[in-house]
Amino acid sequence: MPIIAAGCTASGCHGAERTEEFTLLSYDDVMRHGDVKAGDTRGSKIYGVITTPTGAVMPPPPNEPLSDEQIALVYLWILQGAKNN
Repeated sequence: MPIIAAGCTASGCHGAERTEEFTLLSYDDVMRHGDVKAGDTRGSKIYGVITTPTGAVMPPPPNEPLSDEQIALVYLWILQGAKNN
Protein backbone atom coordinates (compact mmCIF):
# COMPACT_ATOMS: atom_id res chain seq x y z
CA MET A 1 0.00 0.00 0.00
CA PRO A 2 2.79 2.55 0.63
CA ILE A 3 3.99 2.15 -2.97
CA ILE A 4 0.46 2.44 -4.36
CA ALA A 5 -0.25 5.42 -2.11
CA ALA A 6 2.91 7.20 -3.21
CA GLY A 7 2.58 6.45 -6.90
CA CYS A 8 -1.14 6.26 -7.58
CA THR A 9 -3.07 8.17 -4.95
CA ALA A 10 -0.64 10.97 -4.13
CA SER A 11 -0.36 11.79 -7.84
CA GLY A 12 -3.97 12.97 -7.71
CA CYS A 13 -5.21 10.26 -10.06
CA HIS A 14 -6.63 7.58 -7.76
CA GLY A 15 -6.78 9.33 -4.38
CA ALA A 16 -9.40 11.34 -2.56
CA GLU A 17 -8.99 14.18 -5.08
CA ARG A 18 -9.08 11.72 -7.95
CA THR A 19 -9.11 12.55 -11.63
CA GLU A 20 -9.75 8.93 -12.63
CA GLU A 21 -12.97 6.93 -12.27
CA PHE A 22 -11.89 4.90 -9.23
CA THR A 23 -9.75 5.21 -6.12
CA LEU A 24 -6.90 3.02 -4.91
CA LEU A 25 -7.13 4.13 -1.29
CA SER A 26 -7.72 0.75 0.33
CA TYR A 27 -6.55 -2.82 -0.03
CA ASP A 28 -9.97 -3.77 -1.41
CA ASP A 29 -9.76 -0.96 -4.00
CA VAL A 30 -6.33 -2.15 -5.13
CA MET A 31 -7.44 -5.77 -5.37
CA ARG A 32 -10.63 -4.95 -7.28
CA HIS A 33 -9.61 -2.09 -9.57
CA GLY A 34 -6.02 -3.24 -9.97
CA ASP A 35 -7.40 -6.64 -10.97
CA VAL A 36 -4.79 -8.29 -8.74
CA LYS A 37 -4.55 -12.03 -9.19
CA ALA A 38 -2.72 -13.32 -6.13
CA GLY A 39 0.26 -15.41 -7.19
CA ASP A 40 -0.04 -14.31 -10.84
CA THR A 41 2.00 -11.17 -11.27
CA ARG A 42 1.87 -11.01 -15.05
CA GLY A 43 -1.88 -11.66 -15.02
CA SER A 44 -2.49 -8.73 -12.66
CA LYS A 45 -3.56 -5.50 -14.33
CA ILE A 46 -1.83 -3.26 -11.80
CA TYR A 47 1.55 -4.87 -12.54
CA GLY A 48 1.00 -4.38 -16.26
CA VAL A 49 0.27 -0.67 -15.95
CA ILE A 50 3.32 0.02 -13.77
CA THR A 51 5.65 -1.83 -16.15
CA THR A 52 4.40 -0.66 -19.54
CA PRO A 53 7.52 0.67 -21.26
CA THR A 54 5.73 3.33 -23.31
CA GLY A 55 2.33 4.90 -23.63
CA ALA A 56 0.00 4.51 -20.68
CA VAL A 57 2.59 3.83 -17.98
CA MET A 58 1.44 4.68 -14.47
CA PRO A 59 1.79 7.01 -12.80
CA PRO A 60 1.61 9.30 -15.83
CA PRO A 61 3.94 12.27 -16.37
CA PRO A 62 4.73 14.69 -14.88
CA ASN A 63 4.75 12.28 -11.91
CA GLU A 64 7.88 10.25 -11.29
CA PRO A 65 7.61 6.65 -12.45
CA LEU A 66 8.00 3.91 -9.88
CA SER A 67 11.60 2.86 -9.30
CA ASP A 68 12.86 -0.58 -10.30
CA GLU A 69 12.96 -1.44 -6.58
CA GLN A 70 9.33 -0.41 -6.08
CA ILE A 71 8.25 -2.42 -9.12
CA ALA A 72 10.15 -5.44 -7.81
CA LEU A 73 8.37 -5.13 -4.45
CA VAL A 74 4.95 -5.01 -6.12
CA TYR A 75 5.99 -8.05 -8.18
CA LEU A 76 6.99 -9.98 -5.06
CA TRP A 77 3.89 -8.89 -3.15
CA ILE A 78 1.60 -10.27 -5.87
CA LEU A 79 3.71 -13.39 -6.38
CA GLN A 80 3.59 -14.13 -2.63
CA GLY A 81 -0.20 -13.96 -2.55
CA ALA A 82 -1.01 -10.22 -2.42
CA LYS A 83 -1.78 -10.35 1.28
CA ASN A 84 -3.28 -7.44 3.19
CA ASN A 85 -0.24 -6.77 5.34
